[in-house]
Amino acid sequence: MEEKWNEKKRHILLAAMKLFAANGMRDERIAEEIMDTEISMFFMDSLVGIYGDGYAPYAPEGVLLLSSLLSTYMGLQLVEKITLVPDEVCSHILHIVDAVAERVLREKPRPLLNESNWPRLKEVCARNAKSAHPLLLVKRCRERLEWLSEGEERNEALESLAVLEQELVEIRPRRVIVLGMLANLKRSPELADLLAELEAACKQAGLVRG
Repeated sequence: MEEKWNEKKRHILLAAMKLFAANGMRDERIAEEIMDTEISMFFMDSLVGIYGDGYAPYAPEGVLLLSSLLSTYMGLQLVEKITLVPDEVCSHILHIVDAVAERVLREKPRPLLNESNWPRLKEVCARNAKSAHPLLLVKRCRERLEWLSEGEERNEALESLAVLEQELVEIRPRRVIVLGMLANLKRSPELADLLAELEAACKQAGLVRG
């Protein structure tokens, strides 16, 4: 299954690592916090997209595995003063998560987490079904632009998406930056439908005013 670890998976993990790094691992509740944010929905949706619908029952535990490994490594770096190379940490965690996913898909054990013992999971999944996470919509916008011919307008839109994406993975995205990049993207009529979804998702996440 190693070939399944594509650019999308690396981006997901790097985004998570940025969240942890930005917080400096000063708060011991960080693993808990990641499950209380829109990021958890993005993770679950992305993991199911990577491994297929059969992985859906295990997606919440996949998110816990990611957040736990990340918090542990970042905590060790902070407390024990050890030096870790981000790319090496990323590759190692990818290997572990891939191995776990392969085994659960093969053996299909009963998930420990479900809507019965974790009622809020139903809420998270329901919200996830209603709208895509802003980062997923940014990815879709980029994919559409990549089909267009080279040009100044296309390049400017890609640059705006890159800035917006960078801002969205921060612990506290700056509203002025988000609004500015959304305004820039409105110059690309090819993105009109996706941009409407993106703006709605940003409003739902509290990143822009309704």
